[in-house]
Amino acid sequence: MRSLETLCFLILSFTTIVYGNTQINTKYGIIEGFEYISETEKKYNIFLGIPYKPEEPDNWEEIKLAKKYRAQCLQIKREDIFLETSEDCLFLNVIQPIRKNNDNKLLPVLVWIHGGGYAVGSSNLYNYKNLINSFANKEIIVVTINYRLGILGFPSLGDKTMPGNYGYWDQRLALKFIYENIKNFGGDHSKITIFGLSAGAGSVGALSISPHSRDYIYKVIEMSGSTLSNWALGDNEVVKSTKQISNAVNCSQTDNKSIKECLKTKSIEEFLDGIEKAGSSLDDISLLKFKPYFDNDFFPKPIEELIKESPKIPTYIGFTDVEGLFFTLLGLSKSINKIYINPTDFENYDRLKLTEDVKKLVSTEKRYGKNYLKVTEEVVEFYVNEAKKKEPQLNYRTYLTAYTQLASDLIIGVSTLWEAETKANLGWPIWLYYNTYFNPDHYNRSLPSQGATHAHEYPYMFKIDIFGKFEWNSKDELYYDNLVQSMTNFVKFDSPSTNNFEWKRLTQSDNVYLEMNDKPSMKKNLLKDVSDFWKYIRDKYSYDIISDVPYVKSKNTEL
Repeated sequence: MRSLETLCFLILSFTTIVYGNTQINTKYGIIEGFEYISETEKKYNIFLGIPYKPEEPDNWEEIKLAKKYRAQCLQIKREDIFLETSEDCLFLNVIQPIRKNNDNKLLPVLVWIHGGGYAVGSSNLYNYKNLINSFANKEIIVVTINYRLGILGFPSLGDKTMPGNYGYWDQRLALKFIYENIKNFGGDHSKITIFGLSAGAGSVGALSISPHSRDYIYKVIEMSGSTLSNWALGDNEVVKSTKQISNAVNCSQTDNKSIKECLKTKSIEEFLDGIEKAGSSLDDISLLKFKPYFDNDFFPKPIEELIKESPKIPTYIGFTDVEGLFFTLLGLSKSINKIYINPTDFENYDRLKLTEDVKKLVSTEKRYGKNYLKVTEEVVEFYVNEAKKKEPQLNYRTYLTAYTQLASDLIIGVSTLWEAETKANLGWPIWLYYNTYFNPDHYNRSLPSQGATHAHEYPYMFKIDIFGKFEWNSKDELYYDNLVQSMTNFVKFDSPSTNNFEWKRLTQSDNVYLEMNDKPSMKKNLLKDVSDFWKYIRDKYSYDIISDVPYVKSKNTEL
């Protein structure tokens, strides 16, 4: 039993050090973390594995220990599981800088929402020491969260029985928990910035416009992903995928209520077996079987309408110049990626193979009807001409470059650009970037196409070497400083500009962006030719491949 002295001290102070341990009094009870001293001898309170649940956590009487990362959520395939995994996985982690001289000024809060195609990933992968070195040492409280993924996070049967978006509701409840409790950690709940990359960016974009979550958010950072992306919001394909898995785990009842009740009885192992049978990804440019669903609840209106009616949240948004390399030639995230080309096939890749890939992955008959061959021809011609600007001698490198740039634009680039432009035109404060910096030692130098690719920022922000280890040089240091300082300035102040560069806002009258590298500079009209091409295809053939929906032009259309 705690002593009266300790209880009195807790009443007088949110934070107390007990025998070297740090205790925080949250809305639901006391949690105990630990103190960490960094390499620069700054002190931080670390809290790992704080529970939040699909419903508000019950109050607890005992002190909850928050000293280690807890279980990750179920991953899409067995090969992605290398940490403790459980259905009981809704935890968050907090890094709190300890202020000098009892400074009680509340700090801004930065919440990381991990990516991974709504199918893989965990907050456990982002070591608190690296988060300190990049962000918390700038007097920012950093929070990371888990949320349900794949078949448990983003299934849908298309009706109220199983509407979907469970992972998004988890994120919303994590934000609510942070909003209600972060003051006890010394954080300012009116200054919560959420940031993410890839599906994390799609999540951030969704949270910033949903009426269920947007009021918890002060600013957002969206890196290489958008709610407008074809992989970020689905309809019938999600329902089809859910029923495929249901059949694979012997839940093949005809009514949705019975299917749901059957699925609730299945174990993690049974779900993993079912995924092995039914497959974990689509053989399509939209990639994902399980993703957010237009449910008329989390998304009560079409995305464009939600953007119009939402508070105009300051947004730091952008992408890299060769996003598609991650998927096409590096072949990463194979659990959710069927568009990669085996290196043994590189030198045999020609216009015919490019045409077949475009026809299979992009300009399908399902999308474009009788016009699918015409669309294929136009897409191939456009991207080969674009690739010839980099590889003028027609050979396999030209066609691989064309394929990679097509993937870059359709998976990430155009949707992110269109979201930024749409919001800027509506008066949102938007800072748009285009990341072109990369260290050639990232990759095998014989790789046919190179550049800053998807998740390129990970080795810098988090010290996660997803492309393999490489030695930093002086340009890497400059790039890292520019990237991280712009992000932390955005979190703390009114602009991401730094002492090294001024970053102007994107507006309806000034179509500017920052080229992010070791020497950042302002430029104009990002990917204008590419954007115009896909608007032309959309308008001519009445299908928007960027968001993967039929398109009818109207007077009120913003894009």
